[in-house]
Amino acid sequence: EAQWKSVLARELKRHKKRQTHIDNEAKAVDWKVEIAIVLRKQTTAKNQWITQHLNMGHPSRITHLLRAAK
Repeated sequence: EAQWKSVLARELKRHKKRQTHIDNEAKAVDWKVEIAIVLRKQTTAKNQWITQHLNMGHPSRITHLLRAAK
C-alpha cells in the first residue's frame, strides 16, 4: 500500500492536483482516469482502494472507465 500511495502522490503532483481537487471534481474526470490507469499498470492497487483515494464512486466504475479509455 505504501507503493500505491507513493504512485498516487507522484501522479497528483504531475497533474498539479491536491486533495481538494479529488474531493470537488467529477468522479470520471480525465485526470482521475489517467491516474487510475497508471495505478493499475504500475501497482497491484485494487479498484476499491483507487476509488476511495480518488473519490471515483463504486469500485466497478474503474473497470468500466479503464475499458473505455483503451
